[in-house]
Amino acid sequence: MGAEWTLALGSHAPLHALYSALFAFAAAFGAAMIATAIAGRLARHHLADENRQAIKVSLGVLSMLVALVLGLMIADAKDTFDSEGATLRRMSAQVILLDRILEQYGPETAPSRKLLHDAARHALLRLEGRLATDPGMTIASRIDMGAFVTSIGNLPQSDALKRTLRERAIGLVGEIGQQRLELYVQQDQGMPRAVLLSLLGWITILFGGYGLLSPPSRVGVIALLASSAGIAAAVFLVEELGAPLDGLIRLSPAPLRDAVMLLGG
Repeated sequence: MGAEWTLALGSHAPLHALYSALFAFAAAFGAAMIATAIAGRLARHHLADENRQAIKVSLGVLSMLVALVLGLMIADAKDTFDSEGATLRRMSAQVILLDRILEQYGPETAPSRKLLHDAARHALLRLEGRLATDPGMTIASRIDMGAFVTSIGNLPQSDALKRTLRERAIGLVGEIGQQRLELYVQQDQGMPRAVLLSLLGWITILFGGYGLLSPPSRVGVIALLASSAGIAAAVFLVEELGAPLDGLIRLSPAPLRDAVMLLGG
């Protein structure tokens, strides 16, 4: 795992999802308003009943496609969020168990327990957003993994119980490190750029069609505004849920907070 083991949570990138949502809103509402303005200047025969019916059929197909893609991506992002939450809860429980094993071993584990307590407290601060992250860094709260493992490996093995406790502690250190890595590997970081750009194109065409068919009235504008806001909210959810350690919608720090309290933090 290298010379340093990191517990990094909450790298603070909240604007990415907001920008994506604003682009989606601008694409939808802007296209609708432009199309509404164009519709007022078109000759009457361009929006005759047969043409309107063709537009409605095309918009129905496109709206189904947009709804399908957004629905699947929201479901996938929610799965990522739930999986990350389960990993955090499991890691918090393992931290508590490791501390209890070290405590049971004896007072000679005090330096190792302090390293563990410090790492857990710093990770909690990151997750709660109370400890700023250097934008140039991708990892945060650190402990010297080499020193931590060495301090456990050098513990005296005066009897079979202490030998068993030491081996179990070393095993838990590896498991906690694996859980920490899974917190990052599992993140899908929201929509791929190609998918987002394709979706913005579909939304632009879709709402442009809505604008052509919508009556130039306040009610029509309000309806288009509400629909555009709904599309933007869906994009925002995909981006936010896909990155549970960052942004406005992040994992609950409760499991880690409970662990820190039980560690005496």
